[in-house]
Amino acid sequence: MTRPRQLILGTAAAVASVAAGIVFGNALVAHAVSPRADVASHFAALRDPSLPGAPASTMRVLHSIHDWNYDEARTVGPQMYLAAHDGVLCELVVRGSGGCTDRLDPSGVWLFGDMTRRYDSETAPFDVHFYGFAVDGISSVDVTTSSATIRLPVRNNAFDTTLRDTTFQDISGLKAVRSSGQTVALDPRAYFPRVPPSP
Repeated sequence: MTRPRQLILGTAAAVASVAAGIVFGNALVAHAVSPRADVASHFAALRDPSLPGAPASTMRVLHSIHDWNYDEARTVGPQMYLAAHDGVLCELVVRGSGGCTDRLDPSGVWLFGDMTRRYDSETAPFDVHFYGFAVDGISSVDVTTSSATIRLPVRNNAFDTTLRDTTFQDISGLKAVRSSGQTVALDPRAYFPRVPPSP
């Protein structure tokens, strides 16, 4: 599977130490963006006049990632934003990542996850903030953990949840579900690193 080329600003998605505990994420290495990319055309939320535009604070962060004139910028979920520049898709999640990409893998899903301890203790359980964006025609994303399979509806091309008492290693299955009912499997290990066990 070809990994999408992306320009990522690592916020909470970068590997970091924070007051609430250890954060593990899947921010990717930056690569050059090809001109005339058209990935943004597959995200109808960008052109939906019923959705509010992205606030000025979001645009300041997006401009710090790339100082572009963004064609569209919309609020697509609670503290979740999509923007476009010349067909390149950019995203910002306040409690997560920010970045841009000029292509997606064949599933049509741009997937992120942050793993944090629930509170400041080396023995506290982990939670995974599981979120991302999906092209038009994907109605939901299924995530299977060691305890359950959860179906996350895709609204305005976005999805977001917190998986309690979960680590990246507990995520054993991922599927993009199209509106037609067809499913596309994704490999969790391609998105979420194996985390060494706590001492």
